[in-house]
Amino acid sequence: MSNKTTLMMTPTARMGRLIAEGLSQLDEGGLLLAPRDPDLRAQLPEGWAHLQGDSFDNETLLANVRTADHVVLVFKEGEGGDPAEMSLLSNIADTLEKTQGTLVIGREMSLEVPQPDQIGNQRQGALIRKAEDMLLDRSLTGGFRLALVAIPHIYGPGTPSEGLQERLSAAASGSPYTWPGKPDQEPQLIHIEDAAKDLVAAFQLAGRGGERLWVAGAPEVTMSSLAQLVSEITGGRSRVSWPDVTFMESLRGKYTRSTARSRPFARIPPGRELTPQSGQRKPLGEGLRETLLSLSKVMT
Repeated sequence: MSNKTTLMMTPTARMGRLIAEGLSQLDEGGLLLAPRDPDLRAQLPEGWAHLQGDSFDNETLLANVRTADHVVLVFKEGEGGDPAEMSLLSNIADTLEKTQGTLVIGREMSLEVPQPDQIGNQRQGALIRKAEDMLLDRSLTGGFRLALVAIPHIYGPGTPSEGLQERLSAAASGSPYTWPGKPDQEPQLIHIEDAAKDLVAAFQLAGRGGERLWVAGAPEVTMSSLAQLVSEITGGRSRVSWPDVTFMESLRGKYTRSTARSRPFARIPPGRELTPQSGQRKPLGEGLRETLLSLSKVMT
């Protein structure tokens, strides 16, 4: 095991464990900052320790970043994009300029807005771009390796109970729920296991001056077909509704929504697609069945 330390922050313990398992194959060990998960039976790989804390816990991150050689941060949907993040990332850059290490930042896209340059409201998106531009400059001048990864909306056992996971929880319990967006929108989705593999690949691809990477999600799926697939798996026990279109239209100007179909993440700043290194991604139907089954067991 390498004597270098990787400091990692993830929204859930399972996501952190999956990424740690991948990094262990690269002879990397370190510290994982993630919420405590009493139901997570599998242990972290040898060489890894768990720092209990909330996602985006700046105080704990700053307390440990000075001893880290590498840093991996995974932001869930709607997270980041504030002045505190800029300060945190600047401190991380200070450390990595000394260690000449690697920084990987993965940002999850929302379920209904599949555009990485349209995260949340306009102010949040502008702050995120400003922070990433700062890191790209610091990586070039300071010599540390950097990868900025746009990740589709993540689902599967062990993901945050928001977005698609929130709808799947309702479907598993037979409760009524509302799908976001419009029926013909094409969400970008990825299973948690595939997202973890892609972030490990990004760690290997990170370079001086920074690499912008985007990950393609499940192909050829609309909100309507996704809702139908969930209904088929669960036997149609839940009543599904759609948001009021008039209300959605009133949000324009505050929240930008995409109807792009030709290429996922079509408006991302120039970058390259991060493709799976081995094997195929978990099929959407299989991933949904697995997730709904795990949620059903939690509720019984």
